[in-house]
Amino acid sequence: MGNGKEPCIIYANCQESIIRQNLLRSEDFNSKFTICCKMPRNYEAIQQNLQLPEHLIQEAKLFVYQPLGKEYEKLSTNYLLNLLPSDCICISLPYIYFNGYWPQYIKSRPGFDIAYNDSNIAELLKSGKTKAEILKIISSSEVYDVQFLLKRVEDTLNELQRREVETDVKVSKFIRQNFRNLNLFHSVNHPANVLGLEIANQILAYLGLYHLSSSAEEEILYGYSFPIYPSVAQKLSIEFATPAMKYRFSYDKYLTFHEYLSEFIDRLAEVIDPAAEASEQLNNLGVDV
Repeated sequence: MGNGKEPCIIYANCQESIIRQNLLRSEDFNSKFTICCKMPRNYEAIQQNLQLPEHLIQEAKLFVYQPLGKEYEKLSTNYLLNLLPSDCICISLPYIYFNGYWPQYIKSRPGFDIAYNDSNIAELLKSGKTKAEILKIISSSEVYDVQFLLKRVEDTLNELQRREVETDVKVSKFIRQNFRNLNLFHSVNHPANVLGLEIANQILAYLGLYHLSSSAEEEILYGYSFPIYPSVAQKLSIEFATPAMKYRFSYDKYLTFHEYLSEFIDRLAEVIDPAAEASEQLNNLGVDV
């Protein structure tokens, strides 16, 4: 690429940024590779039917990617791997997802300006409960049974392990060992920097490069965060989820659990019509990304 460094391409979803920014913190990596900035994220390429820069892919000497099936044709893993030069190093990683902290998580609804929805609050609003009643119910330590929560953690980690069968980077063991004492996720598919560091260090180890000793101070995938219920924190012994913990509600607003819920309920109440939606069944399993 004219600077004596080998070209690197990262082809992934939103998790691309935490991979890229951590690798760029490595002097060892930067002395050997230059990351191409012209590669769209895979979901953007799919949604917008983008054409990938194949001439850059054909020159890559390091290709870091999350697998895409053959149904995505020229965006798929198999198609892109066949474009790479024979001496290109390929490192795969899974789509990283964990909902052990948030059994209430469901995808956002049309007209709702927050990136996710809460199945419990939605159902309580539909049933006609007041804001005060909802706050009391959700703040209780008895919302979830410990066996339900443990199974939830096990199911989401088993799903991640299934994804890791075909990838070089594997993080399910790290998550299992650390999810209680370290805040590993801001949302179900937005890893915190401490997990991003683990991912980057596995890539660096694969390349035979020195590992990073610490993560970036400013969180990378932190546009917003999901609140952890007191019942989840208590039953799963989540050490960092204290009553004083602040969650990022929006780019300039950090709120405690109670403050977050109060504002969230107000926002969701604006788009829910209890009479019209009384019979709607919400799916609260969400292990797919």
